[in-house]
Amino acid sequence: MFLSKRSNGTYYVFYEKENVKRTCISTKSKLKTEAIKFLSSFSGPGKS
Repeated sequence: MFLSKRSNGTYYVFYEKENVKRTCISTKSKLKTEAIKFLSSFSGPGKS
């Protein structure tokens, strides 16, 4: 799982879905500090 900034300035979290496909979800933030906070609280879909 890692953060990446796209050309529109928004940070995205990339993660592997079912150990096969890489998927991304928006942090809805253009600030790295807020994106890191999102990443630390993100556990991925279907995980508890």
